[in-house]
Amino acid sequence: MSNAGIRMNNTVKYASAPVNGFSGELAYGLGETSGNSKAGRQLGAGLGYVRGPLSLRLGYANVNSIPAATALTTGKTILLGGAYDFKVIKVSLGFASNKGTVNVNTRVDPNPSAKSHDTILGVTVPLGAGNIRASSIIKQDRRPTDRDASQWGVAYNYFISKRSDVYVAYARINNDVLPGATGFYTAGNATEAGGGDRAFNVGMRHSF
Repeated sequence: MSNAGIRMNNTVKYASAPVNGFSGELAYGLGETSGNSKAGRQLGAGLGYVRGPLSLRLGYANVNSIPAATALTTGKTILLGGAYDFKVIKVSLGFASNKGTVNVNTRVDPNPSAKSHDTILGVTVPLGAGNIRASSIIKQDRRPTDRDASQWGVAYNYFISKRSDVYVAYARINNDVLPGATGFYTAGNATEAGGGDRAFNVGMRHSF
């Protein structure tokens, strides 16, 4: 529920090898505006810890406005998440604090004082040669506008090999505002913001 899901293009990234369960990542994405190195610039950092069935992750993102923007604005997100695998079910929980334009939908005015919180709960249940996944997200607008929203989704993945799977997924967003109004969150992807509040996906994925 964020337009921060854009791809991080032109990126230089460093990922450390795990040491006693800890690992880290740093990333820098260059902007593409001639004469303005700050426009479109992205920064990212992450710290992870894995021990047996437990995994924890702390992430930070700092994104400047896209090159087409008339004025430079910045959005920041801090995310803390964790997961525990009980074998019969894997439970994930995350919390994000957002500030600035990165945390708002494309229909919301680019207000640098925008603030919001995201809370996500997810479960993964093994089923045959695949698994069922479900998640719920609550978006809390921390400004007086109070444009809250929530999203739920469910998916099934079927693994046809160790690196290939087919999937089907459905998700829906419940908005506090009417469609088309400022603050109406849409179901999109990394390259398209979308126009509606629900999405259905079917596809095949292969990991190289």
